[in-house]
Amino acid sequence: MEEIAPIIRVTAPRRQFKDHENSVFAVAVFPDGHRMITGSGDQTLVLWDLQDGVSLKKMKGHRSQVQAVAVSKDGKLIASGGDDGKLIVWLGDTGESLIQVAEVHPRPIYSLDFSPDGAVLASGSFDTTTELWSTETWQVQGNPINCCGNIYCVRYSPSGEHLAISTYHDIQIWNPCTRECIAKFNAAINEAINISLAWAPNGTRLFSVGSRLDPTIREWDTSSWKQIGEPWTGHADNINTVLVNPNTTFIASVSDDCQVRLWRLSDRRTIVILKDTSKVYCASFSADGTRILSGGKSSVFKEWSVPEEALILLEDTPKGETQDSDLKATLPAESLLRLRSAPSTSITTAKLVQVIPRISQPRRAFKGHKRTVFAVALLDGHRMVTSSADQTLILWSLKDGVVLKKMEGHKNDVMALAVSRDGKLIASGDDNGALIAWDGVTGESLTQAITVHSSLIHSVDFSRDGTALASGSFDTTTEIWCTKTWQVSGYPIPCHGRVFCVRYSPSGEFLAIAGKDILIYNTRTMGTMECIATLQTLAHSLTWTLDGTRLFSGGNDSDPNIREWDTLTWKQVGDHWSGHTNRVYAVAINPAGTLVASACGDTHVRLWRSSDRRTIAIFKNTGQPCCVTFSADGKYILSGGGTMIKEWAVPEDALLEAT
Repeated sequence: MEEIAPIIRVTAPRRQFKDHENSVFAVAVFPDGHRMITGSGDQTLVLWDLQDGVSLKKMKGHRSQVQAVAVSKDGKLIASGGDDGKLIVWLGDTGESLIQVAEVHPRPIYSLDFSPDGAVLASGSFDTTTELWSTETWQVQGNPINCCGNIYCVRYSPSGEHLAISTYHDIQIWNPCTRECIAKFNAAINEAINISLAWAPNGTRLFSVGSRLDPTIREWDTSSWKQIGEPWTGHADNINTVLVNPNTTFIASVSDDCQVRLWRLSDRRTIVILKDTSKVYCASFSADGTRILSGGKSSVFKEWSVPEEALILLEDTPKGETQDSDLKATLPAESLLRLRSAPSTSITTAKLVQVIPRISQPRRAFKGHKRTVFAVALLDGHRMVTSSADQTLILWSLKDGVVLKKMEGHKNDVMALAVSRDGKLIASGDDNGALIAWDGVTGESLTQAITVHSSLIHSVDFSRDGTALASGSFDTTTEIWCTKTWQVSGYPIPCHGRVFCVRYSPSGEFLAIAGKDILIYNTRTMGTMECIATLQTLAHSLTWTLDGTRLFSGGNDSDPNIREWDTLTWKQVGDHWSGHTNRVYAVAINPAGTLVASACGDTHVRLWRSSDRRTIAIFKNTGQPCCVTFSADGKYILSGGGTMIKEWAVPEDALLEAT
């Protein structure tokens, strides 16, 4: 029986690096092995000389904790991600900032990784998406990869063929060139989080680690995406990082249990435990694999020597075991061919990836409200009307952007707004359930505030002929008003939940009501309140195509997607349109019916091509846009959020694509 060597325990680091003032969350060693970069809760990065341990440069620019760092394979670029979703790019030689990229992720960036050829940077965020950045232009490439859960780690395979992403609930393997998810599997059990990933240098294995409820290491065969053997046990708390040494003979893992463990890959045994005095969050091997650099809750970064006797044990392969360096010999020939001929993920070779224009500067801004703008509607193509939390409506000239009239009468936030098809009537509803009718030509009030609803009016819409107005309220009812008498007609429609949106079909035959479900009513039998269809989805916004053959719905925080419905069968058409990461406040269709615009709590207004459901432009707001509409000619988008209405020019290439 083979004698089992005792675990070697080390309590004193070889040396310490002191320049940070808060916890160290991330580390990366440069390929030349002479320098490293660290990111900290003190909002800085530090560039270190590994030979003498001195700080070469303290790099400032972030305004929140630096959660992630990465160094390109040639050492020429450094990328860092902050708790506020900001990404900064730095020069690897000098540590000077190269570019501060506009915020794309609205939540923390938790992980970064460069592709092997350095052409692309992947950023994984708690906004549930992974973005791929061109390192030539520093623009994001194509649509974000929607992972449907907080992202903790992104790692390119050594060949660049695959991108592994660990989320709150699973591990996903993507082809970054085609954006195809080729595998998805559960790893950590007991509702634990998949925190970190590492590839074997030959790409035949992927390692994953779990959080406190499953603090184990799992090994995955990348030809089948099946787990190999049993989980590696030993840690007692969150495993924050896992990494493989350059020779692929041992694994290192760091944990909140204050330990750095070294495991022999051949038999999954712990050989060394490096005992820290506080939680360990990050680690990296030195270029020669003889030292480990680790950081954590302490502001002091530490370098540990791997004991010589441990190196002998780690390099030694027990009888009957196969070294990982021999794993290629056990794989099928086609797997070896795949490894040798794996395509590059370079954007220059990935012609299938679409470049989405991202626009952060509007064409112009309309300033007149003092608080959040909740709603916008066009009148005759030359004017628009907006409503706000400042209790007013404003009638605007679209030609020169001036205020034509400030319309006062509400005593609460004006949440809802609608204009009749002929532009002669305006209706508005407020936070107290009061409705006011206005003259569309002059902006003068036609009625006093009329209160029928017992809670806020969230949406109003005129029928096609302008004889009726629907008002949807948080009191769980929809009322139908006669626009001649401004009295409610019949009984309220019970909606069994808060009403977020009401929209008449273009023909006026149907009324769609969004709330707990989408209810479809036949307006011609409204007296009997006949509900002809119930669509099982929680929706916050609605819009119809001009021909009435499709209804689009925008979801809430838990389902921030757009869904398309066939109005003949009332069945969903295709998959949902994904891209947003928060509540979709409004959706609109351009006059030609070729483009869809959506306004979301993730601060984006997205422009979609309706023919293939692809995002073709993103307009980046500084706050949450609550409303959106197209100009009469379809060349501009008007969105409200904050105190301003912004006018965005639809990119010319997007207009061409739509046609």
